[in-house]
Amino acid sequence: MLRTRPDSRPVVVVLSLVFGGAVATGAMAVTTVARMYTSDFLREFRDSLGFVVLQCLLVGLLVGVALLVVRSRSLVLPAVAAVVALVALYVGASFGFLLAPLVTGHGPSLRFAAPWRPAFSLTLLVAPGVAALLSGLRVLITRSPASRAGGAGDARP
Repeated sequence: MLRTRPDSRPVVVVLSLVFGGAVATGAMAVTTVARMYTSDFLREFRDSLGFVVLQCLLVGLLVGVALLVVRSRSLVLPAVAAVVALVALYVGASFGFLLAPLVTGHGPSLRFAAPWRPAFSLTLLVAPGVAALLSGLRVLITRSPASRAGGAGDARP
């Protein structure tokens, strides 16, 4: 008889989502404060689109990597990971916007008021895309016949 590995318990999945989302939110807040810092060091890079894409990539990676420990076969997991990454992106940017005056000692300029206005950009799809891709790859690996057969290849008798 063929034995299959059981799916992860829902508690582990939820805890992984919460942990990944919290770490990604903190990373987004720290990078937002770094972006708003008033020095001239790397100012052009911090104001560029590349830095925003790097922030989104970091958030998506942190959420996706947290879900790599989960053995779930559910195809809903990549969609939930994408939502968690998008929420972490906006909440982290808002926290960073609030924390920047405490760190820098200066009030934020008006050009950083974007987290308070819900604006959408295609570059913001990097975070949910990376998170969904990583968790989707994990789901596909878990659903493959080789993983159900214990890594022995083809599961035919």
